[in-house]
Amino acid sequence: MNIIKRRFWLSFNPAIQFQPLPLVYEFSRKFDLIFNIRNSCMQPDLGIIGLEVEGKSNTIGEAVDWLESVGVVVEPIELSVIEG
Repeated sequence: MNIIKRRFWLSFNPAIQFQPLPLVYEFSRKFDLIFNIRNSCMQPDLGIIGLEVEGKSNTIGEAVDWLESVGVVVEPIELSVIEG
């Protein structure tokens, strides 16, 4: 299976950040993906992470499903012509 790269905006209530474990830590342990946090912003009522992931398509799909199951809104980042 081919390795692909995808970018997502993750938005969530910061209260879920550490329940039961830190979100990014748990994500990194559950899935065989290479990930890069491109940017992030944490406010008292909203957290946003720009995440780039690289791996097998089905693993990325499983990771997105898991994120959504714990209350994270996952939206693809649309690439512009300049970004490639």
